[in-house]
Amino acid sequence: MATRSIKHLRDTLRGALNSAVKAKLLKHNPVLDVDKLPAVRKTATDTREPMTPEEARTLLALVGRHREGALLRTILTLGLRKGEVLGLYLTDLKLDDDPPTLTVRQSLQAVGADLQLGPAKTDGSERTLPLHPGLVKILRRYLDRRAAVKAKAEAKDMWIETGGFVFVTRHGAPYYPRNLNRTFTKLLKDAKLRSLHDSRPAPRSRYTRAG
Repeated sequence: MATRSIKHLRDTLRGALNSAVKAKLLKHNPVLDVDKLPAVRKTATDTREPMTPEEARTLLALVGRHREGALLRTILTLGLRKGEVLGLYLTDLKLDDDPPTLTVRQSLQAVGADLQLGPAKTDGSERTLPLHPGLVKILRRYLDRRAAVKAKAEAKDMWIETGGFVFVTRHGAPYYPRNLNRTFTKLLKDAKLRSLHDSRPAPRSRYTRAG
């Protein structure tokens, strides 16, 4: 944990135990014996600042106009990892339930030139999340468009069926995580949140399922 977080926890515990001493439940507050907090070496993740509400609103406005707006808004709204959202199956969406839910079961990752579907990152990563009505509406519109695109591609024998992923390319193929990174890069650049580079389409490759 960061030094600031450790200090906050130490101060909270110290206050609680001081109350215990005053109530004569303890003779001494042991937290007072801790003179120096442990030094925590800074890492790259320690220096990243969370997005401000203004920045989030700017990014969401751009996402709403993007071709893959439903995919990007799902990530931003639910805080999913990229591999988690790319690994979602149609059966993981329960838009007609009360409340509507989305279940994270697996993660799609790039392994060399291939894509591999494996378990969620940790045991706690497999979870079911309630969906906001606004996101449900966006996902319904996206699924209607997806069905229309699929029918059109199938008519030209251009649809790649890979097991029913929610978010796919125009030809039904799953997304590469690196291309999603490029999409975010472009959006962040347009939002002037940081200096990044443009996106470009992904090359095709074979798809495998772990296990």
